[in-house]
Amino acid sequence: MPRWSPYPAETDRALAVGLTEADGDALGALYDAYAGRLYDYVLSVTGETRPAAGIVHDVFIDAARRAPRMRDHRDLRAWLYGAARRRVLQHGRADAPFWETDAEFSPVAEVPPGELRELSDAAFRRLDADDQEALLLALRHGLAAGELAHVWGVATRRAAARRAAARAALDEAFAGELDRAAERCAALPAPETEDTLATVPPAPRPGPAGAAGLVTGGPPPAEPAALKRHRAACPRCRDRAEVPAAALPAAAPAPVLPAALRHRVLHTATDPELAGYRVDIAARGGTLTPEGMPVQPDVASPFTRRWLFTGGGMAGALVAALVAALMITVPAGTVHWNSGPKPTPVISRTPASDALRSPVGRVPGHAPPAVRPHGRRTPAAPGDGGTPGTDPSPTPVVPGRPRPPAPPKPGTLVVAPAEVDLGNKKTAQVTITAKNGPVDWRVVSSSDKVTVSQEEGDLGTGASGALTINLRNGFLGLPGEAELTFIDETGEERTVAVEWGVTLV
Repeated sequence: MPRWSPYPAETDRALAVGLTEADGDALGALYDAYAGRLYDYVLSVTGETRPAAGIVHDVFIDAARRAPRMRDHRDLRAWLYGAARRRVLQHGRADAPFWETDAEFSPVAEVPPGELRELSDAAFRRLDADDQEALLLALRHGLAAGELAHVWGVATRRAAARRAAARAALDEAFAGELDRAAERCAALPAPETEDTLATVPPAPRPGPAGAAGLVTGGPPPAEPAALKRHRAACPRCRDRAEVPAAALPAAAPAPVLPAALRHRVLHTATDPELAGYRVDIAARGGTLTPEGMPVQPDVASPFTRRWLFTGGGMAGALVAALVAALMITVPAGTVHWNSGPKPTPVISRTPASDALRSPVGRVPGHAPPAVRPHGRRTPAAPGDGGTPGTDPSPTPVVPGRPRPPAPPKPGTLVVAPAEVDLGNKKTAQVTITAKNGPVDWRVVSSSDKVTVSQEEGDLGTGASGALTINLRNGFLGLPGEAELTFIDETGEERTVAVEWGVTLV
């Protein structure tokens, strides 16, 4: 039977209600009920005592704030294991379960504890991390299929199938270790058979191609018939054969909780000066499902799965319809594929730029100032068809007429923010400001998926304006990044990094 038997559902409900009502003793009661179990689970998966204690501490602080949000308070145990599992995955899992080295395995079928530990470690190293976790939760901690479904964030039927597959993998791995132990035992001299540990170092896990690459050191395998006779006659081999594989996880020793952990949990939960720290711990716990359970980082949310499935089907149908329409409407021989460089688009000012323009230096009916390669403004004469940027003939000085004012020196373009994370949105805003003088500016995007509401314009001294960043990522868009480069008339560049995630129409 499991080492950690479940509490009655009403007990879990009473603990959750105590947290909801802010009972001063509720967190301490919750810690006393589940701290040993959670520490055992986290330590066996991570293999590190200090990080395991930190994870357990954070789980209880998070539970005090968010566990009462569960739709069914009887799922408290699954909530706690789910919160611990999320943090374990963020920290990283060990290659095999870790057990206290100073404690012994519980005896099973007259097999010595040391030999049982070696058999258990060798069998678990043959399994992948997901099977190891499923066996720990189901066989050592006694979680049922419904609770495993809440912990993993999957359907109950899928959780039951995963648990059954892990059990079958453990039976096969343990049977292989028993065969190896029997071969080693049969190769020993008769006087040593009674007192020598009949196990061999565990075989490495098979690679992606199956059993290829396995190390086959040790004595040559015995003939099947001879090995069968030896296992029937050898008392040590008979004792090992009586050990059920499912008993291995529960036979491992339980770790001892750190003595100061309880005080640390209660202090963090009650100290007014640590309110911000408590908020940060809960934020690191991730989001919750509609049922109030922790969302696992290796499982997509039901909303995302539903939209990906629906969006993928609709996108496929749309592509098929477009291809069919092209095949029907486009005559043969009229499709041209141009692999050359794209022509540079002609950018013209639009009425929308009026919001960002300044009246400084503007005369109705006159052409806008041209931008020279070196950044100096040169006013264009009315009706002059000369090349922009060339110096016109000097204006004659008329006696008695005041000299026209010199054009203002260009200012500095300020762009904020420097990084924009769109997430799953398709629009955002960026602000541009002219400091210490007027500024002519333009913007270039590194990706055709990212555009700006206005591609060029000018600002008066101290003027500012907001530009809208637009993402064109299709019906079902994948994550990506781009860079917007703002260039002023002096050639100075300001860049804005733009990132986005999965987007859906």
